[in-house]
Amino acid sequence: MCGRCCRCGLGILPLVLAVLSVATFVITYVISFLRNDTSWFPTISDTADHRPESNVFGLLFNFCSVVGLLTTFVRYLQLRHDADWNERDRVLLIRLNKVALVFGIASSLGASIVASFQEDAVALVHIIGAFLVFVGGIFYCWVQTFISYKMKTCGLITNTLFGLRLLMAIAVSIFFISCVIATSYASNISKDWIRYHVNSTTIAPRWDPKDKTYIHHVVGDVSEWLMALTLLGFMFTFFGEFRFVKMKIVVSRRSQHPVPLATGMGSSDDGLYNSLYV
Repeated sequence: MCGRCCRCGLGILPLVLAVLSVATFVITYVISFLRNDTSWFPTISDTADHRPESNVFGLLFNFCSVVGLLTTFVRYLQLRHDADWNERDRVLLIRLNKVALVFGIASSLGASIVASFQEDAVALVHIIGAFLVFVGGIFYCWVQTFISYKMKTCGLITNTLFGLRLLMAIAVSIFFISCVIATSYASNISKDWIRYHVNSTTIAPRWDPKDKTYIHHVVGDVSEWLMALTLLGFMFTFFGEFRFVKMKIVVSRRSQHPVPLATGMGSSDDGLYNSLYV
């Protein structure tokens, strides 16, 4: 097992991000469905509205946001290095890489907000977090796709990989538009869209199949799930490149003549290294 992880290298980051995120969605859905806390096909947020599924979702998805942030940062460092291979577009690639980093950080921050603030408790904050996740993620996909287009000219990205990322960027954009239109239409027509509880002890499914706009809710929910899975799939495309990325952490002393670390040590620094490599 350890040998396989070593062969994956830093590719373990997008792998863990994809697997753990999907596992989080599935676990919270199963718990909420078995407890009859949601309808048969809810939004991702609806599966984590009530305890104990909200606790599970918050714990796991916060961890996912950290892994996503690390993945984004490693991708930034990788492209900062690989940009030197494309002399003609080097300056443009460095700027786009910084833009992508901002969108990636925004999306990761949004994921942490979504995990920490449930929809039924702090709806506005939760919606802001979801907006950051999806909008930030979509822009991140498009910027990375354009960077891949530029990098394939110098042989670092294959045409197949670029085409796959382009298709995913188009798909996630379509799912986002479909989700927004369907959910907005259903919410404007159906005035009971914010209903959560019948009373303090009986939890009602969020949507009733008899509702006039039920089909629109289903379309919006399916679009949201597909959008989330496509975003994760896009991040997973970094797996192959990350396998060949190596990082080194250098710890350097601020002074060439440090103060002795313990009483009784001599003033000579001959036995100490100025830099430690991890």
